[in-house]
Amino acid sequence: MNAVRSAAATGALDRPLSNWNAQVAGGDLPAVIMNATLAETGERLLLATTRLGAPKSPGEARVDGRDLHTINGQELDVGVVTAARLSASFPYVTPASRADARGHQPHVVDGGYYDNYGMATLVEWLDEALTGAAGRIKKVLVLQIHGAPVNTATPEQRHSKSRGWFYQAIAPLTTLAAVRSAGQVAHNDVELRFLQQQWRAAGIDVETVTFEFHNENAPLSWHLTRQEIDAIRTAWSHQMRDCRQEVKNFLGA
Repeated sequence: MNAVRSAAATGALDRPLSNWNAQVAGGDLPAVIMNATLAETGERLLLATTRLGAPKSPGEARVDGRDLHTINGQELDVGVVTAARLSASFPYVTPASRADARGHQPHVVDGGYYDNYGMATLVEWLDEALTGAAGRIKKVLVLQIHGAPVNTATPEQRHSKSRGWFYQAIAPLTTLAAVRSAGQVAHNDVELRFLQQQWRAAGIDVETVTFEFHNENAPLSWHLTRQEIDAIRTAWSHQMRDCRQEVKNFLGA
């Protein structure tokens, strides 16, 4: 698949992501950062309309997508819809993508391998933004959206039954899938908590509200059926009332 398009690409869906940069800088559009993962290095690839400063430590393990824009002397960019597709690929179902250019180019896979919920990128971006705000901001609201319930493991699941030799072949994949949900959520909570503590000491409250679809059979398809659309609307109207009220209270304050 062609993961990179010419900066001169036309069409509503193929317009370069960088077309939004000027409007973001002018305050007309919100900043957008879509995470993907580089298969060769495991680094987080940021496809963004805003720029973060250089990584402060190797542990941040991120690459700005614009660093890949000039390939063999040619200016390239990622289309808006391509950036969304790269950040939300399905392992095994969707092939690893690379730039349609000469030479060795990295393969790009789903952003969830590194940061399934985007919290690592948000924490870094928000910390940098608040540092540059020079005290002009007093409150921040972080909205988290979970497509399905997380942290649903029970003690019974932790003490699973004995398994045979075949389980050893799939154990690494099973563990990876489990860590991608429960493990990453735990890391997210710790990172956000540290950010809140840091800026609370500086007089800035960082609040958070989580919108979560409560059914484990979450509608995550690119093409939603009528039943899935109705399920989302029902969840929004009935299961997320408290979340919506918290947002209203924040904005009203």
